[in-house]
Amino acid sequence: MRMEIMHDRIEGLLNKIIQGDYLEIMKDIPDDSIDMILTDPPYGVSEKGVFETPEKNYKRVYEEWDIDVEELTKKFIKESYRVLKNGGAIYITCSFHNLRLCWDALEKEGFTFRNNFVFAKTNAMPIKFAKQIGIYAYSYENALYFTKGVTKTFNYDYLKAINGGKQFRDFMVITNRDRSSRFGKHLHPCEKPLPVFELFI
Repeated sequence: MRMEIMHDRIEGLLNKIIQGDYLEIMKDIPDDSIDMILTDPPYGVSEKGVFETPEKNYKRVYEEWDIDVEELTKKFIKESYRVLKNGGAIYITCSFHNLRLCWDALEKEGFTFRNNFVFAKTNAMPIKFAKQIGIYAYSYENALYFTKGVTKTFNYDYLKAINGGKQFRDFMVITNRDRSSRFGKHLHPCEKPLPVFELFI
């Protein structure tokens, strides 16, 4: 009976785009029922305004979702462990701002580390005070890849085939074209490049 109830609950969620509070929505997902989670959570770096350079103006991202990032991240990862099947995978995109937070929370919850995937951006936003404080411009993001126990599915042969017969590395260079939406415009202020997510899926 329990399996039938779980099946019905999962069937009701399949092939649907659900908009809402993810922590509330996840409560409706049964334990040990999901094969993979791919998510791009808030980094906690929002700032209002427009950053101007001699070459270009860069609009800053400022959203309410960047509030209480630490608490929300820990709650989400805890729920992720509950809903993932044994052997299921979780990919979380992050930057150095929240990399340690995500990594520590994943390990504390019991996930097993697999890779820290890096994608470099050829047109990353300049750092306004890089010269004054003496730092390099940030030009990459991470995607942490963890599993719940032993990896169940990893398409090694496919990845090798699309990479000229060589093992696929944990690094990818993203061009402006890769970062453009297939719909001709960005649909979200923090939209991620499709090639990265397509690779993970």
